[in-house]
Amino acid sequence: MAEEECCPRRCGVTVTSGHERFTAVRLAPDEGRMLGGSSADAGLVVERVSLADGVPVELRRTVLAAGRVAVTAEFAVPDGYRLGCAAGP
Repeated sequence: MAEEECCPRRCGVTVTSGHERFTAVRLAPDEGRMLGGSSADAGLVVERVSLADGVPVELRRTVLAAGRVAVTAEFAVPDGYRLGCAAGP
């Protein structure tokens, strides 16, 4: 279920926009252990801000093992640019 579908039912907030930043990182030792790897492994950090009519309602930081994720992007008129993530090989 998409966030914009579940948020109004759970907390009465409708997410109207937001942004995410994807950053390649080297995992910290504790992150590597939690993700089943090591601190030498590559990671992907996703930082997200969701807004409801311009007001921040969600701040999220997600750390992923880079070897286990694939990122895809799609674009079309009139929908614009969409980014999707899926489990990697």
